[in-house]
Amino acid sequence: MSEPINFLAHLGRKQVWRKNRKDILHFLLQDEEAYEGMSIQLVFDESFFDTYFWRLFSSSFGLRPSHSAVEFHRYISKYLDEVIGNSIQIADPLQLSLRKTVLQPLRAYLRNQGVEFHNLHVTDINFHPGSYPHAASGIQAIDPCGHPMVLPVRAEDILIVTLGSAASGIATGTPASPPPALSTSTQSLLDDPSWALWSALAKKSSQCGNPASFCTHLPESRLGMFVIHLPQAEFNVLHHRVLGTHPAADATIAESNWSLKLVFPQQEQHEGDESTRSILGYGFTPDAAGHHINKPMPACSGDEILAEVLSSLNIPPAQIISKARTVPYVLPLGLSPLLKRDPGDRPDIIPSDLGNLALVGQYVEIPEETALMTEYSVRSAQLAVQRLMGGLSKVNVAEVHKSFLAARYGRKGGVMSCR
Repeated sequence: MSEPINFLAHLGRKQVWRKNRKDILHFLLQDEEAYEGMSIQLVFDESFFDTYFWRLFSSSFGLRPSHSAVEFHRYISKYLDEVIGNSIQIADPLQLSLRKTVLQPLRAYLRNQGVEFHNLHVTDINFHPGSYPHAASGIQAIDPCGHPMVLPVRAEDILIVTLGSAASGIATGTPASPPPALSTSTQSLLDDPSWALWSALAKKSSQCGNPASFCTHLPESRLGMFVIHLPQAEFNVLHHRVLGTHPAADATIAESNWSLKLVFPQQEQHEGDESTRSILGYGFTPDAAGHHINKPMPACSGDEILAEVLSSLNIPPAQIISKARTVPYVLPLGLSPLLKRDPGDRPDIIPSDLGNLALVGQYVEIPEETALMTEYSVRSAQLAVQRLMGGLSKVNVAEVHKSFLAARYGRKGGVMSCR
């Protein structure tokens, strides 16, 4: 991996034309509201998408020209200072062992605090007729035996609802076979419980957003993913080739046709098997044919994806494939939080016409925060609790981090001059 760079100087060395550089800085220094409803390709001309700057940010975060210009603005504003070598260092705590390191301890903690888990399939929320703001009165659900039921909601209760899921419709393959082909119909995704609940709420209140904006554009939201399980020695070979002696946990292969990104988690994936390590990989443009494997990523087996990765790193595939187990996945909505959207498609955490209900997750609106990060979901939950409980809440929500240029020279930061 190359040494840390002066990024603005690096823009020039990587043949970013003067106009491109000027456009990038002008874009950064505007308020994000100026780009609502716009795609990135409506803001920049075609030459921009050949620049190293675009390749680095798009392969680090999964951005495509058709995605939201607001999201791109947020990523630049937040991560411009984090460029080191050929990667952007992201302090995101999400690891392969999320279930073991986060979910299981959290569930145990909540049980100790008296929280009850009902294992219900929530289908809708009832509201008191005639009240304003509308107050929730009941939770429509289906129990594990398939029986419908309604849980009453008291006036003093609060509801927190997660909208949508980027993991809906995930398809899984094997080392020897690709994931099963996905339907081009979006109806099955709309019928998924997390999306069906959002649709039900949106029909009752226009302030609850528009789920169709995020789950009906499959070519633009599709994400390829894979997990490589391999012995420690082979893990070390890949780690050294990709990261060298850098302390980073991830790196992109920006020249890859699939826009590959590799993540090397610090935690072990396999309980009781310290000799096996895992690497998480993303293909942000999976529908392109691979450079070495001449077919789209969703049509590849795990071994074929690993061969593409190794060839991109100039590592002889036979050296590692026989000792590794690679599992491929396709997420039809994996990049859906990045899709272009209109104002109101993402609801506020506390919709203005609802009283005791908050909305959380990747599809609510948090100004200036970057989606597709663990931090986004966590921040939405923090804000929900803080706003619903007011003075009773002990939650302190930190301000969204900004790069030096955005904080110092952006419109909200002070001076604005670029053109």
